[in-house]
Amino acid sequence: MMLAVVVSCGELITAAARWLLGPTPAQRLTALEERTEQLLERNRIARELHDSIGHALTVAVLQAGAARRPRTRSSPTGRWWRSRRPAVPHWRTWSGY
Repeated sequence: MMLAVVVSCGELITAAARWLLGPTPAQRLTALEERTEQLLERNRIARELHDSIGHALTVAVLQAGAARRPRTRSSPTGRWWRSRRPAVPHWRTWSGY
């Protein structure tokens, strides 16, 4: 009987210690590795979305500009077209992409 009480107390103290001390270094490392994998996947998806949306916007801007492009270069609109700064290269300059 006494042996059963000692074993039970030992198990109870061990469980309490595990709960109070928290996860072991190995468990923390495993959790951090899992979190890192999740963040890497989210970043990959974000990059793909960014590239896809940026490409779609660039195409839309170029198509809209081509639709408004004048037939002759000597008209005032043609001079404006040649002198303007395209928005996309300007954005890429200041954004670093």
